Amino acid sequence: AADLQAALMTAVDAVEVPVVDSTWSYLDDVLQLVEESATEAAVNGRPGGITWGFADVDAVMSPMVPGEFAVISAFSGGGKSLVAGQIALHAAVTLERRTLMHAMEMTRLEVGQRWVSSDSRVELERVISGQFRAEDRDRIDRAMARMVGAELIVDEVETVTLATLRASIRKHRPEFVIVDQIPTMTPTDMKATREQQVSGLAYGLKRLAKAEGVPILACCQLNANPTRRTDRTPTMHDLRESQAIVQAANTLVVLSDPMEVDKESGRLGELDWIVRKQRQGRKDVSIPLARQFHYSRLSDLAS
Repeated sequence: AADLQAALMTAVDAVEVPVVDSTWSYLDDVLQLVEESATEAAVNGRPGGITWGFADVDAVMSPMVPGEFAVISAFSGGGKSLVAGQIALHAAVTLERRTLMHAMEMTRLEVGQRWVSSDSRVELERVISGQFRAEDRDRIDRAMARMVGAELIVDEVETVTLATLRASIRKHRPEFVIVDQIPTMTPTDMKATREQQVSGLAYGLKRLAKAEGVPILACCQLNANPTRRTDRTPTMHDLRESQAIVQAANTLVVLSDPMEVDKESGRLGELDWIVRKQRQGRKDVSIPLARQFHYSRLSDLAS
């Protein structure tokens, strides 16, 4: 047995493990990257990447950069999917970045109706019913004219695995990816506990973002814990099913209705954008936005 073990160790030592040159750099190369990034940020007035599309948010949060895994969370019906779709539209139309959105909870028709409502500011129910007012048709035509030609790809597949998402990214070569949402993805190990499954998906998305060199924004849901606390403001510990999502994410945003936190606040029609985690910037910052869900959108509050 000892001779066999020695022979095996000799064979293992003799194997040459290939080294991928793109994974390592000398310090001089790293410093050059820092200099180039600073120059680009100075010229553009901000670091490069995918901005969030809201003036007050972009003033506080760094843009999403290749390799970043970002998460938006909210209670059920709290607008996370709607906001993710709005960010996708901003990235594709305003920033002119090739964007891929995997929508597992809505059809492409439903996603498209929300985009038209958001950009035209025609109520979603009228976009769906086709019962337009006299001025609606012009608004919709102008919105569609702005969106035509944008490189925004919608995949309405019902289930997504990490493997199929990787294949989709390699096929479409996007500059930005949105997954709506993590818990509806199909886990790799169906026999694992639910927490282990979601943990595997979260870290898998983080590795995929880095390996493919693309920012990935994913949605997830909050549990009901804050409603049973004295302070009902959601924290990063309120994410449903697995805290691994918090640990894996580079950036974590929580959407919160201030009227649910404090009914006496008088802030009807607002929504708090709470930055709970941001490795390249400030955290635990609350940014008030106008909630215009009838237009399928959030917007900046008037200054």
